[in-house]
Order: sequence, then structure tokens, then C-alpha cells
Amino acid sequence: MAFRIYFTSDDLLRVSLAQEPNPLSETIFSLRLLRLRDPGTVFAPWRRWTHSRSPRSVHLLRTLVPSPHGFCPDFLTPTGATDLEAGLDELLHTPKSFLRKDMEAYVRMSGTPLPLWVAPLADGAPRALEAVSGAVRDWHQAAVAPMWHHLYARFEAA
Repeated sequence: MAFRIYFTSDDLLRVSLAQEPNPLSETIFSLRLLRLRDPGTVFAPWRRWTHSRSPRSVHLLRTLVPSPHGFCPDFLTPTGATDLEAGLDELLHTPKSFLRKDMEAYVRMSGTPLPLWVAPLADGAPRALEAVSGAVRDWHQAAVAPMWHHLYARFEAA
């Protein structure tokens, strides 16, 4: 499903850019990049490198981010935080009503039923949220943090 968004000139005047990349969003986006069949010459070496470093907990995230395109639950990328720990704290404190709607959207948009382990997450179970948060932290430490200085340097250059 494709979306078209139309911006007026007033809309464009209100656009602002972040001062730096968001570590939590970049961590989730990196999972999507990992799932691309052809990540291109820039990301192919990183992709090979991460395959040997993937923690077991990343399987939880692969369930929630099953493809490089399409729906990704919004609770995985809260917008208010600018550092990883603050983002993970926001993730851990996602309101139950938001989680339920997010997981319903996941089913609707992906066309697949929720895996059994996701039901407690959709209900806001602290253990399920902690497992997802831990998986995000593990993936970030294994695959994103070691390369963060390269990413930030490219961001600064842009």
C-alpha cells in the first residue's frame, strides 16, 4: 500500500530536522536493512558482519519487524527520546491502549496473526516489554553501536 502526502508551503516552513540521528530508530531501521535481499555495496559488508554478531534475542524483533518494507509497530520507535536509554524507557512505558491498537494494526497491515508470545505484549505485560526492550538493547550493542561513529559522521556531513 502506497501513501501520498501533500505538503503546502506552510507545512514545509514548519518542518524541522533533528540535530542528530535517533539511536532507537536507527536500531530498528537497521533490522529492516538487514532483511533486504540486496542492501547495496555500502551496506553489504555491514550485513555480513552483523550475521556473525546477531544475539539470540534479535529473533523477537524479527517477528515484529518481519520485512524491510511495510508495517513496523510504532511503539518500537517512540519519537520523544534522543538517546537509546530514554527511548528504551519510553518503550517500556508505552500505554497499554497504545500497544493494543499498535498490535491490531500489525495484524491488519501484515495480514498475519500475532505470534503467541506477542499477546502478552499487546496486553502491556511488563515482562514482554522488558524482553523487547532487552532485545533492542542487545541488537543495538551488537550491530549498531560499534558503527555509530560512522553513521554520525555521515549525518554530520549531510
